[in-house]
Amino acid sequence: MLEVLKGFKVLDLSHRLPGPLGAHCLSALGAQVTKLEDRDFGDPFKDGFFKEMDPSFSNWYKELNLYKEVQVHSFKEESFQETLHASIKEADIIILGLPEKLLKKFSLTEEEIRNNADFMEKAFIKMAGSRNKTGGMHDLNVLAKSGLLELFLSQEVQDNIIAPPFLPIGGISYGSFLASAALATLLKAKREKSAIIELFTLEEAVETILKPFFSQELKETGQRSFLHNGRYPCYNLYPLKDSGVLALAALEPKYWQRFCALLDLELSDLDRFHHEDDRVFCLIKDRLKGLSQAQAEDLFHNKDCSVDIVAKENH
Repeated sequence: MLEVLKGFKVLDLSHRLPGPLGAHCLSALGAQVTKLEDRDFGDPFKDGFFKEMDPSFSNWYKELNLYKEVQVHSFKEESFQETLHASIKEADIIILGLPEKLLKKFSLTEEEIRNNADFMEKAFIKMAGSRNKTGGMHDLNVLAKSGLLELFLSQEVQDNIIAPPFLPIGGISYGSFLASAALATLLKAKREKSAIIELFTLEEAVETILKPFFSQELKETGQRSFLHNGRYPCYNLYPLKDSGVLALAALEPKYWQRFCALLDLELSDLDRFHHEDDRVFCLIKDRLKGLSQAQAEDLFHNKDCSVDIVAKENH
């Protein structure tokens, strides 16, 4: 854990992924984070639909809130507003992941926040899927809308079934974006000596963090295969004999040369970028398919050729 934000306090009034992840990033930088949860509603990753649907969510909840002080209150109790306002008074950054009806109920509309003397020089962060679209917006929605899913769909699909990427990269980008946005808002609040309320959206986060890697200009070239999604033999995943997988990232000549020498492959430095056909891919795949996970680990141990083995039991 870093301590660059030691002494700063964050109040996390959010649930699920982006807000808790943003607060988690701030806690990793040393901020003291308190998360307030409703005893009746809870956090859906910990209680309710998401947890029942997929057990990974309860693990995500644990990891995202590991370094926070989690306080559970009944948001229905009349005394809760006093507790909430006292917590806000102590905080520097407040992640307002509450619906508008609750913000109104707890006297936290934008006008009320700006006029509350106890809330001066604080950053209030509001969240939404979009500034223009109402209704639900999940990870796949924003990736589809942004055009980024085209990269994934361009890959070979077996049995006509397309499984989305495991990690919700849109939501992860949003959470990371919220952390930096919260710090920027706090700087503004300190400079202007007032309460600053800013809205940051999932769409804006994806546009800022992910879209630069597949811009409209790049999209218009028609290219859909790149270094990081399997265009070249030197940067790819290759199956081993017993279902282990070898991750190869031998971009530099020295790593490629060592890799080829260990496998007795007569390939040139330029061959590592050969993608016009599958000749080089197949040579590597056929050679590695004859190695077990244990044999591969022994062969590449301490050889420094940018190779890692994904163990069979891990996938």
